[in-house]
Amino acid sequence: MESARKLAKKVSGAGRRKSKTPDAGAGSGAPGTAASVGLTEEERARADAATKIASRARVSSASKEVGALREDHKQKSDAATKIAAIRKGKADRVKVLSMKNVNEGDESALASLQRKASEACTGLADAVSGALSKCGPCTAGMQQCLAFKKHLSESNLSHAFTKHSSQVLSPKLEAALKTLFDKMDIDKDGSVTKDEATKFFKSFSKVNATAMFNEVDEDGNGSIAYDEWIEFWRNVMGTGTYETEDVMEELESMMEGGAWVDWNDGRTT
Repeated sequence: MESARKLAKKVSGAGRRKSKTPDAGAGSGAPGTAASVGLTEEERARADAATKIASRARVSSASKEVGALREDHKQKSDAATKIAAIRKGKADRVKVLSMKNVNEGDESALASLQRKASEACTGLADAVSGALSKCGPCTAGMQQCLAFKKHLSESNLSHAFTKHSSQVLSPKLEAALKTLFDKMDIDKDGSVTKDEATKFFKSFSKVNATAMFNEVDEDGNGSIAYDEWIEFWRNVMGTGTYETEDVMEELESMMEGGAWVDWNDGRTT
């Protein structure tokens, strides 16, 4: 490499000398030779090659320096990323520890509230028990009321009222009553159960079925026979409250799934 640089300097110096030396052929008419410029063609070729080698060497050196700078920058960047990750990890650990302390505090407060609530409930139970123990007559009276209510339940009602068994129904009305009864008697066994009535009514079916059975099911066996059905309607017409056309209109509505009416027959729903 050093010899190439020396050769390049020699070529440069020879060129400067050529510019200062008069052309030999200008005065004597003789053409110039390779010796007049100080270098032979072989030396000039070697000098050009040496110049190219030196240029390539500079480019290679510069490339290595750039590569070294890039590697150094990458290492510094990686180091900065690792430092940032370490700092974030420390911050996260501090945050988790802080939240853990808060949760432990909340659990402690909740346990305290639970203890207080338990103590309050125990005290209330003791107070109620003491009050009841001092009120024997009240307890006895309440039991008597409950017994009387049970006695008056639907299963124990006697349905005492004035019957109109001799009331004659018009053929038109009796035919409509038979049609409605047959519609509700789904299994065609000659009686209507509460389940069949519930299926028959289209809206508020349970309410309507219960209201009908409270009025019509006189013996309270959960089933309405056809004789009970006709007997009920004789009682309705025997009160003198309704005209046949009024009853027919309501029957037509019920045949379409309409609601049961609280008929005036001496009993209520």
